[in-house]
Amino acid sequence: SIKVSFQVKVVKMPSVEVITNQSNINYSYQLYPDKPDIIYSNILSNMVTTILRVGADDITKFADRTYARLNDIVTYKVIIVNSGNTNLFNVSFKDIIQSDSSFITDSVYVDGIQKVGANPNTGFALSDLPIGSSTTVVFKVEVTSIPSPDGKLNNNATATYSYYVDP
Repeated sequence: SIKVSFQVKVVKMPSVEVITNQSNINYSYQLYPDKPDIIYSNILSNMVTTILRVGADDITKFADRTYARLNDIVTYKVIIVNSGNTNLFNVSFKDIIQSDSSFITDSVYVDGIQKVGANPNTGFALSDLPIGSSTTVVFKVEVTSIPSPDGKLNNNATATYSYYVDP
């Protein structure tokens, strides 16, 4: 007997969340060594099915203004959507505030509820996100100096999470 094994790397989620695989073994043999007759045949293996689970999020960030002056307040709104096909657990949010602005204490709201003491610079926990659900984080910063060299406030929100492949 011969054992054949291989691995598959999924590089893009297929439209169907299930991968099936079946081996097809082609072989030949000679029944009598002294005769020229060669017999050809093939065997199909059993079908193996693998269900794909992908934890994924889409993060969209908005600012309430395109332009700001010194001492203006900018309100950021970040929407995190579970775009995967499994629930997201241990979700946390972080957004490092650029040094030319200052986070306004106790301005964080998650889904409309104030999170006293939460700070995007250090990050904070969010609720678990079921498949297809979303959560919205809102917070404010004050412009404390003119950013150089281009005058833009640049920062990126991130979310981290875990998920189970085999629920």
